[in-house]
Amino acid sequence: MNCYVTDASFLIKCIVPEEHSSTVIAFALKGYELIVPDLFYPETANILWKKARCGEMQKDEVWQALNQLQLLELTVISNKSLMDLATDIALSQGCSVYDGTYLAAAIKQDCPLVTADRRFYNNLKNGQYASHFLWIEEAV
Repeated sequence: MNCYVTDASFLIKCIVPEEHSSTVIAFALKGYELIVPDLFYPETANILWKKARCGEMQKDEVWQALNQLQLLELTVISNKSLMDLATDIALSQGCSVYDGTYLAAAIKQDCPLVTADRRFYNNLKNGQYASHFLWIEEAV
């Protein structure tokens, strides 16, 4: 596999030390094309905001993380091209349109989605879209 769609729950681990961070960093260094919908950037910034709000990060750490985020080499695709499929996925699978957007990107780009979102993964791992995504530990 040469390309992967990655979601915010996965790539946040490249810039914020969390469980599986070393796995994600090793994966990112393998030279795969990493694809994200443009939703990825505000969603990742929101994760950082939540960490600051909960006291897990200081404001200066949030800004450092945002700067690191900009350095990641990612192929960005427009949400606009994904909205119909993302909404269909959300309606049929009971996930959010946000999660459906990442899965729609994987389907349209014909490469798997790698996620660290346990709830999303568990909800869809045995359904019709199971072949389109991987759990973080399956990706390495």
